[in-house]
Order: sequence, then C-alpha cells, then structure tokens
Amino acid sequence: MILVKKTLLFFVLICTLTSINAQKTPAKKIKLPKLTTSLANVSDSVVTINVEQAKSIIGNSLKVMDDKMKQYKILYYDFLYKRNAVKEDEKTGKISATTTLAEDHFSISPLPALWTNIIKEQLKSGEELYFFDIIVQDDKGAARYAPNLKILIQ
Repeated sequence: MILVKKTLLFFVLICTLTSINAQKTPAKKIKLPKLTTSLANVSDSVVTINVEQAKSIIGNSLKVMDDKMKQYKILYYDFLYKRNAVKEDEKTGKISATTTLAEDHFSISPLPALWTNIIKEQLKSGEELYFFDIIVQDDKGAARYAPNLKILIQ
C-alpha cells in the first residue's frame, strides 16, 4: 500500500514539474502573411459599386492572395445575396418594402451559373453581395480564414 502511494505521489510530482517546465518555454510565434480577398478588381472588406459593375464581376472567380501576391486555394466559403423585395399586408392590402436573403455555401469559384444568372437578372440598387467564412489553404496544406468581402450596390 505504501509503495502504491509513493508511486502515485512520484507520478503526480513528475506531471507537475513537466507542466511547469512546459509553461516556462515560450511558444514560437508564427507570423502569417496578410491576406486579401478579391472579386475581379474589387478587393476590400466593404466596397460600394454600381449595379452594372456588380453584374460584370459576379461571374468572376473569388481570389485570395497574400501580400507577396501568392494565391491561395479556396476550400470553402459562404455567399449571401441580400435583395430588395416587397410584401403585402393581408389585412390592409398595403404594400411595403422588405429584404430577403438567399444564402448557400460553396467549395468552387466562381459561383454556379444558376446563381450568377439570377443575380445578373435581379440585381438592384440598395442590395448586397457578401462572401464570408472563407477558408483557404496554402501550398503546405495549412488552412486558415481569409477576410470577408461585402459588396454594397448603389
């Protein structure tokens, strides 16, 4: 019984010392390059463009590059199309403005033809195109988040 207690005490002491030594060793900091997300010539976190510009770029590939212009492979992203709509009050018959959201996640870029065709047909001033939760992979296989891109239509 005494031998078991001594062994257990020794084991706890070793674990404690290992934990203390691990805390004293500073972690090596990795400096990740700054990433930029772009769609054609539009790259910023939030940008405002007109309807015709948006229609001309929506079929382009989403790109993520670092500050050395190295392109990253896109693994996943969410896309949201916030569009203007109208609704009718069933009791009064009054029509009022509202918005609707169309959102999906993708692993390919550009957006599928169905999405780009609908956007090109329906896009109006005051709407938004939003690429977010973008996950990219570098040439070593490491994945990380890229900046979101929100396009406001004027």
